[in-house]
Amino acid sequence: MADSLPDTLGLLLKAARARLVAAAVADPALDARLIVEHFSGTTRTQAIVDPERRVDAGAIAAIDAALRRRIAGEPVHRILGHREFYGLRLSLSPETLEPRPDTETLVDAVLPFVRATAERQGECRILDLGTGTGAIALALLSAVPAAVATGVDISQGALATAMRNAEELRLSGRFQVLKSDWFEKVFGRYHVIAANPPYIASIDIENLQDEVRDFDPRRALDGGVDGL
Repeated sequence: MADSLPDTLGLLLKAARARLVAAAVADPALDARLIVEHFSGTTRTQAIVDPERRVDAGAIAAIDAALRRRIAGEPVHRILGHREFYGLRLSLSPETLEPRPDTETLVDAVLPFVRATAERQGECRILDLGTGTGAIALALLSAVPAAVATGVDISQGALATAMRNAEELRLSGRFQVLKSDWFEKVFGRYHVIAANPPYIASIDIENLQDEVRDFDPRRALDGGVDGL
């Protein structure tokens, strides 16, 4: 790891990928590209058409640090600070679960009902329990302009992240947050209640992938004795 990184974009990408390959990172080409693009402010197209493009020393230092974090096991999206979910870019924080593609199937399942309710009644009120980044609620709001949502979480940090995501996506006018232990402080009526609660039994937490166990908040993973 003492080798220095090149300062031209094409060679920088190759060197970053080589480091991750040597460390047996699962998807070295993708992770190298994401890290280099993020910290250098470049695009995939620029790497193809202008491989001799110079990258400044500050960006190279940031890329070097990010590669070290990735090799140490930190998930690439945690390093970047954001992840795409249902076509939306969502900021992450230590208090939020990293939203994953399998949760998009929940959005797919609920979306037709949300659309139909909004068309029939002029609105659809959504309650998103354990909102985390706000992924489920914000995906539904982005698809249905007549929908409104309340994101509930016990973590104030998670709620702050969810609201920040709503603001960045220009959905904050239809999204509010509530600190509550599930239904404890929830009042009112909703057309849809959505949730992706902790469902992993406590005894199985230590068997999870390192990237999940060590970097996702345990409270968002641990479903208790039986995972329910």
